[in-house]
Amino acid sequence: MRDDFRTRSQQREVLADLLIRERVFRYAISAFVLVFGAVGMVSVYAADGPATRTASIIAVLLCATVVPVSVAMSRVHLGAVWWSNRSRWRHGPLLFVAYADLAITASVLTYSDAEYALFGTLLFGVVGAYASHFVRPVACAVHVVFTSAVVVAIGVVMIRSGDHDVAGTIARVATALLAVNGTVALHALYTADVRQSIARTFASATTDSLTGIGNRRAFEQRAHRLIASGVEVVVVLLDVDDFKLINDTVGHGGGDAALVSVARSLDVVLGPDAVVARLGGDEFAAALPAEAVIAVEDLAQVIRAAVSGATGFAVSVGAARVALAAPQPAEALRVAMESADANLYAQKKVGQSPRL
Repeated sequence: MRDDFRTRSQQREVLADLLIRERVFRYAISAFVLVFGAVGMVSVYAADGPATRTASIIAVLLCATVVPVSVAMSRVHLGAVWWSNRSRWRHGPLLFVAYADLAITASVLTYSDAEYALFGTLLFGVVGAYASHFVRPVACAVHVVFTSAVVVAIGVVMIRSGDHDVAGTIARVATALLAVNGTVALHALYTADVRQSIARTFASATTDSLTGIGNRRAFEQRAHRLIASGVEVVVVLLDVDDFKLINDTVGHGGGDAALVSVARSLDVVLGPDAVVARLGGDEFAAALPAEAVIAVEDLAQVIRAAVSGATGFAVSVGAARVALAAPQPAEALRVAMESADANLYAQKKVGQSPRL
């Protein structure tokens, strides 16, 4: 038990550290955006910068856009982007990469000297590093193709101007392509390993090692998201009757097997839309959209009969609806679980499930 507690504590420490690192990285990206704008403003006054007043105005306006973009990027929760397709920030990184690519392209095109513009395209490497971490491979590939086309186009302009030798221009273009695209490739490989490592840590911290379903942490997190989505939710609590007697009769191995069979049957009975977890010992919990059980007159009784029939073990079940008017998902879940728990023990006393 002590080793298991130590492992859970270490997992919590790892997750807490990841959250801190995510926040630091998010603010670092925001600061980088401001630095980009500052560099652009300096370029406006460079000898090889914008050649006309109109080009200068365009460059200044582009630099000014980094302020709202920086604020927006400081609010994009990158952890949610990585792991949840439902996150409201999920399109944030893609929009940022598109913005950065277009802004850098527009800026370098205002430069009067093509070689200076080619040097400016190295900023694509920083954007590529970000893209390799936070956008999907297809979008990252589009970034590589687009930025490579810009670099090559500038090289063509340099050659056609007659002011640069062909071999030297090709060497410069090749160097720029290697710097820009090599960064993307190396970071993409590293990111794949990091994602796998974080996924293993997250799965270990949110999965019950015995049954393979979620643990209490996972249940609370996922139930909170389900409640926050605005749908009506039903919370279910279940425990195995006389579980100590099962352990005493068939041993702890038999008791573990019983818990595994109950977890699997509960998962099957409630379906893919339900959040199912083992809270500890012989206690299980589930949260599911109420529309999935509208036609069921007595959900607790149906689950009790289904799980008992599938496993051969007697179980007690309590259920309660989550109040839609609750201001906070955590508070709503707590109240519903207390009600479901009261229903469960009422069932134990009278031998039948109370109605929702």
